Amino acid sequence: MIKQTYRRWAGLILGALIGLAFGSVSQAVNLLFLPGIPLYQPPFGPVGNLLLALLIGALLGLICTWVEPSVPGILWAAGVAAALLVFAALFGSGTPLLTLPTSTIAIIFLWVPFTGMLFPLMALFRIAINRLTDTRNENLLLPSRWWLPLLLVLGAGAVGWTLVYSVPARTLMTRNQQLLNQGLAAASVDELPAPLRGKEMDDFLARASSNYQLAWENKNLTVYAIPRPAGPEYEISVVITRFDNGWNVVCLYPNVQSEPRCRSFDELP
Repeated sequence: MIKQTYRRWAGLILGALIGLAFGSVSQAVNLLFLPGIPLYQPPFGPVGNLLLALLIGALLGLICTWVEPSVPGILWAAGVAAALLVFAALFGSGTPLLTLPTSTIAIIFLWVPFTGMLFPLMALFRIAINRLTDTRNENLLLPSRWWLPLLLVLGAGAVGWTLVYSVPARTLMTRNQQLLNQGLAAASVDELPAPLRGKEMDDFLARASSNYQLAWENKNLTVYAIPRPAGPEYEISVVITRFDNGWNVVCLYPNVQSEPRCRSFDELP
């Protein structure tokens, strides 16, 4: 009983540390590369997302270590983690989660392979916890006790690092920030940059504010209905400006060299 309690606490703490590593790196990496640019970081902002990652890590760690023998706990943790990933994928893509039968079929077909992919990771986590439990009377500083948990924490941080914006994306975010600064500094329509006074733009001077957040996207761009010149599809992307008053400006960039074409939205599609 004491051993099982120790194992659960170890799973809870190590899971929280793994979630903390992923959350802190994933939320800070773009801020590091884009200092001074207010980034849109859904769903809860950098601090909220960090806390969410910590809580999910702690929950999965507890689930993985709750039962004996090890395999059922691993399966439960992999299944719950897969369900969370499927939900996040469908939520991020804008798919209505409660629309049947499409969403139900998508959830089933995604959940099963995701569970299989996550099973080895949860098994590795359980092995690390079992080692900590089986050697709990030994010195904690022994390499045989801490190297695998440390590897898991570092791996979570490395996964968080993969969410960094690409170099072209960072270039466009910086350019868009400069474009907005020029627009906000303009005293008249004639002083506005050309992309901010096109026919698809509402009154920028009246509706824009100095409080906003930027996001970059390169998928499902047709929903913004912004005409674009012919060119490689992989080079086309948008930078979305979300003002604090609910107004939005989407600027489509054919590539990193071209001028954008911008359109305003009262509500994003």
